[in-house]
Amino acid sequence: MGVKTQSCVLFLWMYTLTFVKSQECTLEQFVTGPMFDSNYDITNLAATYPAGEQVRVGCNVGYSGFFKLMCVQGNWESKGKACELRSCGHPGEADSADFHLEKGEDFVFGSQVVYTCQKGYQMVSRSNIRRCLAAGWDGVVPVCEARQCPPIDVDDNVQVVGNPEEAAYGNVLRFSCKSRDKILSGSQELYCDENGAWNGKAPICEEITCTVPNIQNGFVNGNVDKYKENEYLSFRCNPSYKAGDGKPSKCVKSGIRANWSPTPLCKPIVCELPLGSQEGTQYEPVSTNVFSPGETVRVTCGNKYWIDNRLIKSAEITCKENGEWNLRPVCQEVTCSNQKPQHVDNWGVPWRGRITLDETARYSCVKDYKKPVGFDLATCTREGWTPNPLCQACRKMTFLVICVSMLPFAIQPYGFFMCLFCFSVKGRCSGSDVLNGIVAGPYNDVYYTACREGYKRFTKGWWATAECKNGKWSGLEDCIANTTCGKLPEIFNGGVTQRPRHKKKFQITCNTGDGVLVKDLTCSEGEWLSNGLPPQTICASTAKSCNPPPKVENSIIKASYQREYFSDSEVTYQCRDNYMMEGQGKMICKDGQWMENIITCTPYCDKLRDESMTFTADKEIYLNEEFIRYRCDINNLEGIATCVNTKWNKTRECEGKKRCKYLPQCNNTIEHRWGTKSTVLALSKRKKLKQKALVKKHLEKPIFISLDSLDCGSPPFLTNGDTTETSRSDYKHDEKVHYSCKAYHTLEGGPYRTCKNGKWIGEMKCLKPCTVDEEAMRSHNIRFRHKPDDKLYSVHLEWIGFTCTSGTSHVGTIGMRQMCVDGVMLLPTCQ
Repeated sequence: MGVKTQSCVLFLWMYTLTFVKSQECTLEQFVTGPMFDSNYDITNLAATYPAGEQVRVGCNVGYSGFFKLMCVQGNWESKGKACELRSCGHPGEADSADFHLEKGEDFVFGSQVVYTCQKGYQMVSRSNIRRCLAAGWDGVVPVCEARQCPPIDVDDNVQVVGNPEEAAYGNVLRFSCKSRDKILSGSQELYCDENGAWNGKAPICEEITCTVPNIQNGFVNGNVDKYKENEYLSFRCNPSYKAGDGKPSKCVKSGIRANWSPTPLCKPIVCELPLGSQEGTQYEPVSTNVFSPGETVRVTCGNKYWIDNRLIKSAEITCKENGEWNLRPVCQEVTCSNQKPQHVDNWGVPWRGRITLDETARYSCVKDYKKPVGFDLATCTREGWTPNPLCQACRKMTFLVICVSMLPFAIQPYGFFMCLFCFSVKGRCSGSDVLNGIVAGPYNDVYYTACREGYKRFTKGWWATAECKNGKWSGLEDCIANTTCGKLPEIFNGGVTQRPRHKKKFQITCNTGDGVLVKDLTCSEGEWLSNGLPPQTICASTAKSCNPPPKVENSIIKASYQREYFSDSEVTYQCRDNYMMEGQGKMICKDGQWMENIITCTPYCDKLRDESMTFTADKEIYLNEEFIRYRCDINNLEGIATCVNTKWNKTRECEGKKRCKYLPQCNNTIEHRWGTKSTVLALSKRKKLKQKALVKKHLEKPIFISLDSLDCGSPPFLTNGDTTETSRSDYKHDEKVHYSCKAYHTLEGGPYRTCKNGKWIGEMKCLKPCTVDEEAMRSHNIRFRHKPDDKLYSVHLEWIGFTCTSGTSHVGTIGMRQMCVDGVMLLPTCQ
């Protein structure tokens, strides 16, 4: 019985052991199974695992993932994901450099990137390669620096804008002459190219000279090779040629160069007829207006025009050897003088009037002269005024006739009675009555005239005044019927002439270059009719006029404003104070367009004068953006003064020179004088800086006391900065406090303030950085020359280069390279 029992127990134990073993999971199962990946790290796994065991499987170096195995009834079950290559992320952007993947297809373990510097930059790092390792990218982002150009020598008489000593790729130097008596020989600009070399040599400044020009069809007299400023060129043209301009050519400075003005040239000798239709002039032949010497042209004038003399209307003119016509090839209009002829008293021609053929004028003769029989008006003819003479002498008579009558007569708006006189007395004026009118007076030697009902004055107005002086009338005028037209209206830019055999019809003629909108003036019921057009618009200009001349920044035009300018009009510009003219300074209107002439008013600053600082100024004027370094006399601090739009922009203001109040024989003491006596201010140790503790003692002689015991309160506040350590409420004599500025701010002066005799001394300032963002640059059409187009902080005195965006060009006087000065940076503009 016992043996059987032991055998049964042994059998059960062996069965259980076999069953449990059959529930285990082995490493071999996992390695040979479908879940295995060569990227798994199985070095630390056991050969077998019991049922229900969970195993975490790691990844090989360079891989990451989350993977678990669970043994379930002798089989492995998985949880998580397989191992993947570890990512290193972005390798990092390098300023002025690009990179590409040399190995791999993504930024994961085993990949490798290579950095390459952009054009004009060179690698300064030891390696340009970064590899993705298990711990991330190895090394650091490489650094590319702009290629440096070697220092360039500039002559002392050449002004340079930019830094010729330290220049990098893209930097530009601009040159000009310090003296206005010099011109630049060479390039006005140099730039540092992509290879770190200048694109040329520095220019020099030379005397203003002009070289002998090569004149086609002409030659220069003498053996002179160069001409000095303001010297004239002596040249001659070959036979059959003449100088192209009537003015002699002079050597002048034009901008930064010296040129001949006007340009010397020789052109063929020809005679030219005026271009365009000339009023009252016809030419034959009409096919050309250019003729060679010896050729002839027939000129035929209109009925009211003449050539050669007033009686000739047609002539043949000849082109002479010198290119001039033997007669002026333009017909002249027949006109008569507006000057009062001899013995004429009342002359009905305005002194500025223009009288043409067949026009008439009213007139009267002086005493003892009369009009010829049958003539009442003076008529303009080709021989002059008819009749000739206008006034004939008559037999002199001495008589006295006085007629006095009292007639009711009202001259509106006054409405009163006047005494009317008609008289002829020796020594007085004869013929005082007005035809169809009334004369009243004299009142203070003045006569008043008005017209009767149904009549009007020949000129404008319903009443007038007349005077008798030295036996002659002035202002006496007959009245005409209301149905008769009075004085012809004045035609702006033209005139009026009576048509033959038409007493009430007049022809309108416009000045040269003007077209006639209305050909005739007609008298109807006492009114001049011109199709409703006012006289000032009848003659409309056919020659194209120009609008007001273009505006030149910082300049004025030396003439009054006009709404339009006729062809050949010329205007002269003048720069405002502290701006210099570049260009000739003149523009001419030609056929509706202003002839292009680049005029620029460039700002400059006068020589800096400041007694509170020490500097070296070797010029009388400085161009925009030029700067000088200075040192303040009072505290020995340095600064920079930059010429910005005619004003000196200083990085700091220097205090004026002060006389020290401390006496040399008494160290660490102070004396204050009130009136004629000395007052010593002693601060109590117990009350320290409180005002009520001041003890005033008025003495005949100054007394000095030690100030070693004077303390200071809390350190002064520093804008955009602070003390480097926690400040206290009081400080002893000679104690110092250290200051520093915020990020990107630059400390000027300092960095310490010291407690001296109860006061904090020490000057310092935190100069602000400049911020230029994308929006500001977009409004100016610019971008950074060597920086990424995002927000950029530039510290004080740092230079930043800009360039125009695509399709725009630089305008204005603000340069493309600007310095940050205490938070202020001027932005250039492109359009």
